[in-house]
Amino acid sequence: MSDSIYKQHALKYLRKGYSVIPDQKGSKIPCITGWNSYAKKMPSLEEVNQWCEIKDANISILFGEMNGIVALDLDTNDEEICIKYVAFTRPK
Repeated sequence: MSDSIYKQHALKYLRKGYSVIPDQKGSKIPCITGWNSYAKKMPSLEEVNQWCEIKDANISILFGEMNGIVALDLDTNDEEICIKYVAFTRPK
């Protein structure tokens, strides 16, 4: 049996300064309770090592203050609106 996706990649992301949590295989549902606190703080190495033992866990990089990542979900097919938002949010 191979290692979970989380176990394969979590430490690499952690070393780069990203807060990552394990998700259930085939979904976006976190494997841990209190997961949203990791949008504001890094998990400890002990926590990450513990989570690496979760069978078949996928990996999620959290949006929020800790990682400086924001998602924008536009529910429109209006290309003009999309272009305006992408131009506004694109880093310079």
